[in-house]
Parts: sequence; structure tokens; C-alpha cells
Amino acid sequence: MSKEREREKKDKGKKESGDETKVTRSEYFISSEPAKYRYDATIGRARAHPYVDSCPPCNKPVQCVMDEDRCTTVGNHICMLWLEQKMCDVVFKCCDGTVKAHKVVLSAYSERVLENFKKFSDQEIINVDLHEYNVNSVILFLNILYVDSERQIEDEYIAPLLELSQLLDMYPVKEACKKFLLCNHPENAIFHYVLADHYSMFEIRDPIYNYILENFLEICETKHFLWLHPERLMSLLSDDRLHVSSELDVFCAMAYWIDYNRKERIVLAPKMLRNCVRLMHISPECLVCKVEKVSWLFDNPECWAILNEAIRCHALYRSNGGDGCACCS
Repeated sequence: MSKEREREKKDKGKKESGDETKVTRSEYFISSEPAKYRYDATIGRARAHPYVDSCPPCNKPVQCVMDEDRCTTVGNHICMLWLEQKMCDVVFKCCDGTVKAHKVVLSAYSERVLENFKKFSDQEIINVDLHEYNVNSVILFLNILYVDSERQIEDEYIAPLLELSQLLDMYPVKEACKKFLLCNHPENAIFHYVLADHYSMFEIRDPIYNYILENFLEICETKHFLWLHPERLMSLLSDDRLHVSSELDVFCAMAYWIDYNRKERIVLAPKMLRNCVRLMHISPECLVCKVEKVSWLFDNPECWAILNEAIRCHALYRSNGGDGCACCS
């Protein structure tokens, strides 16, 4: 006789005798399989069921957005983990050490990074080779992403930050650099302008250039002015919008730049003297008493010829009663 028949007879006998027995909770279980099949504790995710799998995607994303307090809590927690270098799955290998970060943070800011990270398994630690950069630059780069802090950016780190933002396609870092580059004073204006031009940030390059034009007399005494590329310098000195007290200021700035590396730059002197300095706007007295006194410049025959031409034009101009002459009209 089967076990079911025996159980039915036993239950029937109990009912007839009036001896009712409560059914225990254990008798409701239809399977003796361990609980891990019901809930996977290793990854913290419940087992999928057909009614879950068939659930359509949420078509009301606005309702799924976390409130501000929750976002702040999550953001602060991730930031704290990064500061403690815990639970990280990305390792930046720098020239003087390593810095760790989280895939979820980096991929949140860059579609290109997200697609690259998807090529790796979720459990895999990703190593990023940044041997051209030091740890401090990478920490500051990550600090902008995690903390949204721009206060620690300095001129020392602005170039590597821009390189990293371009290399890793991190828009927030580039935007932070733009804000910093717009904070100009005479000592850094040319440096900021060169960076903005190099990285094609035209929307901030032009305002920086205008600042240089307006503050030229202070800027031409800085070290970054002495390091200017010749083409950039000639473009600046020949600009009609340059703020100077007289054309003599332009000549002095040109001579100052050439003298900084006289041996290599003297060959550029004739071109700069002819195209950048308007000698006819300098009085003949100043040409003789101040300009010509820069003897090392006019030891160059071409420069001497240009100066002589200007003095001769002044003389002809005066002899004609101020009506001008063929060479300067």
C-alpha cells in the first residue's frame, strides 16, 4: 500500500476519534532544497521568477529618480570610499605611485570610458597606465569627479588636467579647467591663453586675449611673455587694439623679448621691427635718443636700414611741412 493511502487512513482515523492534530509549519514546505536557491546571498539578489522576467521596463523614469537626500547620501558614501581607497576596481599607475578609483564613477561621466569598461568582466580590476603623470595630478583629476571641487586647481596642474580630461574624455574636468583659466592676472594670462588656444577652447581664448591686450604693459614684464612663441608675439604686437602709452612701449617689449635669448632670436629682429613696431609713430628725437641706443639690435644691418629709413621719412615729412613723403604715406 502506498504512503499516501496510509496517510489518508491515519487522518481519517484521527477525525473519527475526534483527536485533531495541528499541522506544523514544516509540513507546508514542498521542497527540502536549501535556502540559497531562493536567495543568492553571495550577490544579494533574489532568484528570478517568470512574473518578474515578464515585467515590462519602467515607462515612468521620473518616478524612479531618487530624491536629493538619497543622492547626497550615496554620493557622500562613494566619496568616502574613494578617500579611504576602499572597494575600488580601477587602478591608475602613475610615474610615482598608484591611485585607485571606481568604475561606476568614471563611467558615469564618459560614454567612451563606459564602453571600454564593458569589455571587462564585472569582477576584474582595470589597470590604467598613466606613467606620464604624477600621483598629485591624478588625485586632483579624480577629486573634481568625486567632490566637484575646483578650489585646488593651480597653474602647476592645469596642463596635466587638460591632458587627462582629453585622454579620458571627462567633460566635467575640462569645464572646471575652463573656469580656472578665466581667472586671470598679469602673471598667468599668457600661460592661460596658450593653453586655451592649444586645446581649441575658443569660447574662453578670446576673453583671455582681450585681457592681455588691455593689460599689456604689466604682462610684457612677466616670464610667460618672454616664453611666447614668435608667431604669437608678432600677432600680439601688431594688434591695433593693444593698450600702450606710446609706440615706444611696443619697441621696448620687442627688444626685451629678443634680448632674453638674443643669440637665437636676433634673426627675427628685422621682421618684427618692420611688421610689429610702427617706427613712424615714434618721434625722431626718441628714435635717436632711445631706440638707436639699443646698439646690439642695430648691429644687425637689416635693423639699421629699417631704423635709418624711419629717420629719413621723418625728416622728409617735416621738410614737406607735414604733408608726408612717398616712403611713409
